[in-house]
Amino acid sequence: MGFGLPLRRLANRAGNTGIQRFEYLISHSVQAALVLALESSAASSLPAERAFATTKRSEAPRLCHVATASRNQILRQYLRQRLDFLSSAEAASAALRVSLHTNVQSLAWELCPDLAGDALEKRASTRLKQYIACNEAMLKAEVLRRRSVAESASTSYHRLGAPLSQEQWISWFRRCHDDFYKRMSEAGLARRAANVCLQGAPDAPSPVPRLSRREASVRFAQLPQRQQLLVGRSGWVLVKEQSSAIRTFVF
Repeated sequence: MGFGLPLRRLANRAGNTGIQRFEYLISHSVQAALVLALESSAASSLPAERAFATTKRSEAPRLCHVATASRNQILRQYLRQRLDFLSSAEAASAALRVSLHTNVQSLAWELCPDLAGDALEKRASTRLKQYIACNEAMLKAEVLRRRSVAESASTSYHRLGAPLSQEQWISWFRRCHDDFYKRMSEAGLARRAANVCLQGAPDAPSPVPRLSRREASVRFAQLPQRQQLLVGRSGWVLVKEQSSAIRTFVF
């Protein structure tokens, strides 16, 4: 819940012995505060209960860390939201294409379907011509209005800054590759700095040095295209060049 470390610090201030700290933790005020915090954070809304049921159904069959289950749940929610977003963006693009092909005559057919019968039978549609001549200003204004609404709706999905297609995602990852790994390294260091024992055992061994990712001497965007494709891959990689030579790389 995020208050374990502050509560431990308060317990250490409450006394010098373990008994005094234990008495502080089981005191009525501390226990009442814990119960109130847990009851307040309990899932009570229908969306929260549905999200919890989805997580339980997906993560219960296997043993995993709490952080892993939380990450998987976030990814599932994002994928569902992205699918809805893509379907809405595709519908907006389709509406824009329809509006671009809409003219005065097709709009007149749409507003008055009975006028389209004469045109489909290849007869002179004097009624259609008369209707367009009488309502030309209104029809042109409606065509422009529909195009403006469709363009604004389609453009709104591209103003969010989130990539839509797979090509856009690949381009985005290539631009943010170095910054992403830099933030990942900083996040790990910050997490390990916060997760420290306030009072370690006297006979506890010193921590083992962690293996961290080496800092790249060349930025990702400056690497050749072949090296960009192989970054992050492991195992055997066969590369066939234009000279019909095959080179083997091991990572």
